Amino acid sequence: MTTINLNEGFRTFQGLPMRLSDVTITLQNVLVTVDRLLNKELDLDAFKAQLELVVKENPPLTLRDVCLNSLASPRSEEKLSGTEKFRRGLLGHKMAEAQEIELPAEDITLLKRVIDETYPSPLVVFNAWLMLDPSDTATKEPSSKKKEQPS
Repeated sequence: MTTINLNEGFRTFQGLPMRLSDVTITLQNVLVTVDRLLNKELDLDAFKAQLELVVKENPPLTLRDVCLNSLASPRSEEKLSGTEKFRRGLLGHKMAEAQEIELPAEDITLLKRVIDETYPSPLVVFNAWLMLDPSDTATKEPSSKKKEQPS
């Protein structure tokens, strides 16, 4: 089990705090939202209220935000069983209420996968993966050691 701090904030490559609006208001997200509104998959009033809150308060983007959004946003081509939907919902419920959470390896693997599928931004994936699994060799910087030249 690994203990995860869900309030840890994301940072830009320059080390500056990322804000929720940095990933909420992007062209891709706007186009997806317009499509969902046109297909009546999203309530217009609820969307307006959420957007106003994001723009007005512009809170820092946290690991909790990214995890919860990813768990609640399955890809349209992904067909989840009821059991898997419940598993994701239960994990999201636990994460929504906690400051820190102990997660088994299988939940960390799931979160890394759904975050990768939900967010096209390398910056979001980079931050999330480092926070979820700092020991993962995929998140380590490649070795810069050069082979020694024979004398």
